[in-house]
Amino acid sequence: MSSDEGVDLVQRDSDMAWELFEVQPTHPEIAKIAHRVLAQDPRRSGMRILLAMHSKASGEPDAAREILLDVIGRRDRQFVNAARQLRDLEQDEHHHAEARRWAEIVLREDQEYWLDWMEFGAIAALAGDFEFGWKTLDDAVEHCARSEADDLPSALVRRAIFLLQSYAPPERFIPAAEEAMRADPSDEFVGVPLTWAYLHQGRFDDAEELCLRMLRLNPTEALPEIALTMIRTMRTTIDENGLSMDQVHDAGILKQYWNQQRDEQLGIDLASALDALEQVMPADLRAALRPPADDETAQNSPGDQQIAAWHDGQRPGTGSAWGLMATSG
Repeated sequence: MSSDEGVDLVQRDSDMAWELFEVQPTHPEIAKIAHRVLAQDPRRSGMRILLAMHSKASGEPDAAREILLDVIGRRDRQFVNAARQLRDLEQDEHHHAEARRWAEIVLREDQEYWLDWMEFGAIAALAGDFEFGWKTLDDAVEHCARSEADDLPSALVRRAIFLLQSYAPPERFIPAAEEAMRADPSDEFVGVPLTWAYLHQGRFDDAEELCLRMLRLNPTEALPEIALTMIRTMRTTIDENGLSMDQVHDAGILKQYWNQQRDEQLGIDLASALDALEQVMPADLRAALRPPADDETAQNSPGDQQIAAWHDGQRPGTGSAWGLMATSG
């Protein structure tokens, strides 16, 4: 008797492709297995969706989009799943209007899943429709509590993260983040921004206690330790200078910390922007810029220290080289 007797070889290949994607989404064997499955059973649109996800993970969004549109055009039972994937792809590519269109299509097909409403609210807020988007996030949490209560901790964390990503002010972010932390006290991605949001509001004791609580749960985490060290150093410095924490808060210093920490968390701070600029800079413009300044020169720079440490100015008479950025790409 053959060892394969009674085994659905197509299903076995399908399962193997998905399992390989879970552990290594860019592995080239995924595409080979998926195409083998489709050659034997072209009706398996789930394999096409897997191919799209593999293409996206491999840095080929256009190929992923083409595959997903093909699945959507078939209008089979994978239609909604393909629309979800296309929604997420367009959002990852910062095509907010297109992502919102696909989010609405998903909800016209299926209004039962709380996560679809959460994604829709996040997309709306990230596209600039803040109040509507934030209200939709709240509604998604309520929907989750009614329909899938076991998922509520995840919904609360997602709402807090989406509020942070869409630049919600501390007075809106803090209550959502506090609720998320009660549901999942170990979530550092919510806890660390919440620490800085507390500082923004002058709630220094709350910020220190939150850092201590996170460190008790995970003593090896660096970010809460950094925040706690800064808080305690600040308290010592302020006491030595005869000031109060309220005076520091009123001066707006801690609001700057909140903005700085949020920008770093989202990857939109100056260092991230300079790194992104370096990746797309035309060769002629790069040649016009001077090398980075050393630490001492950067610290004494009359301009921004981070910019001096990136490139210490540029050669005289080369200002027009920046026009290359507008005409390239």
